[in-house]
Amino acid sequence: MNKSLVSIIVPIYNGEKYILKCLNSLVNQTYKNIEIIVVNDGSIDNSLSLVKEMALKNNNIKVIDKINTGVSDTRNAGIDMASGEFLMFVDADDWIEKETVQECVQNVGNCDAVRFLEYIIDDGPLKLVSCKYNNTPDRITNSNEVFEDLIKNDIQGHSFCFFYKSSIIKQNNIRFNKRLVYCEDIVFLLNFLNKCNNIKLLNKPFYNYFKGNSNSATSSIENIIRNLKTLPLIRNEVIDTFSKDKKNAYIKMYDPSVLRIIRHYYGIFLKDLPFAEFKKTVAQINQELMNFFKNLNIIDYNLTWKIFINSNIKNRFWVLLIYLKIYKLKKRLRKS
Repeated sequence: MNKSLVSIIVPIYNGEKYILKCLNSLVNQTYKNIEIIVVNDGSIDNSLSLVKEMALKNNNIKVIDKINTGVSDTRNAGIDMASGEFLMFVDADDWIEKETVQECVQNVGNCDAVRFLEYIIDDGPLKLVSCKYNNTPDRITNSNEVFEDLIKNDIQGHSFCFFYKSSIIKQNNIRFNKRLVYCEDIVFLLNFLNKCNNIKLLNKPFYNYFKGNSNSATSSIENIIRNLKTLPLIRNEVIDTFSKDKKNAYIKMYDPSVLRIIRHYYGIFLKDLPFAEFKKTVAQINQELMNFFKNLNIIDYNLTWKIFINSNIKNRFWVLLIYLKIYKLKKRLRKS
């Protein structure tokens, strides 16, 4: 097992400020039998030159240079090139602890994957991402538990917090959906979990997730609008992964998760817009989300959620704006 090759896929787009820190964390792993596949997604900054310079000094770095097609297609290019028995993803603006690969190889055993924890790095101090598995003993669980925890939002749906058995991904042709511009990680993970059995859960934060990159897919109002418009497609992609006997049960778990995502982005990015711009933006998004809202079984939701859902269905923009401001105020009060 100690000789198993591990492939680490790094998609990059305009990441010149971060890529060296990322790559240094990979080449300095205590476990040495790794290949680092950096896929340049048509960067227009100095990213590619920096990667090539690193590759000249480290013969286990492989570089793919392609036109800009988005992060899903970029990760897929890395999967296609990967030759390791195990596979990981690390974003170009993030980094991992030096013992990450060693710990995963030692713990995977007969499991199909290892799931570990992550730190979030923003403007403030280092913070452990909230997760159901925090402060729990290391253990082996079945994929159904992790599957349900993802749907219920008890754990983060980040593809980079998993150490995968490559054969499951390649034999089942599991890839990131190129049509999705948001939450493509969740769909990829659910497809993977549908094909595997046991997963080792490690209560150790190995991944450092940096949120400050302005090239992130969630860094502008335009991208927020695009991401929210993608939600119906995400829902359909996820539901299609379920067997018929499970679809209704998972819809009841998944739809509230989608609602939480919509409310989160409305509350963070839209509530402080001038009212005319808020009204125009929400109306534009609701054209895409209306079928989702109307198909919800509203009797399953409490009064607070009913107000939110009906405000969107009936385009009651003032009610929705007041709702969001009260919601954010309550969140701040709970934290204080």
